[in-house]
Amino acid sequence: GEPGRRRLWALHALALVPVLAWLWACAIPLWAYVLLFVYPGLSLTLLRSFAEHIASSDPRSRTVTVEAGPLFALLFLNNNLHALHHAHPELPWYALPRLARRSPRPALRYAGYGEIAWRFLLRPVHAPVHPLAE
Repeated sequence: GEPGRRRLWALHALALVPVLAWLWACAIPLWAYVLLFVYPGLSLTLLRSFAEHIASSDPRSRTVTVEAGPLFALLFLNNNLHALHHAHPELPWYALPRLARRSPRPALRYAGYGEIAWRFLLRPVHAPVHPLAE
């Protein structure tokens, strides 16, 4: 019932048309696409977003750096160096590691995504409330 909500859903449905056409043309079952591409992709996106953005009243403590290994660094295009990315948004993703090596280690950091899983996988961390729900 919110203004513009139906329009957004209509645009989303319209954007699905070429994706569904591509799946049909490539003979990829919808279940396989959702199970093997959409779900893992969304999971990785949410992992990165959870790890790098912290709810805090202090803007300087909202962005975390994850010292990821080469696979995750490439997968996330060095966005794991998130504090650096926010400090220097003009830099291309491939220039961030060089800058990170020359910069002091950030105070807000994780040693890698394994540390994040170890610390938070089975324990609740926080329950942010959406501004519209308040």
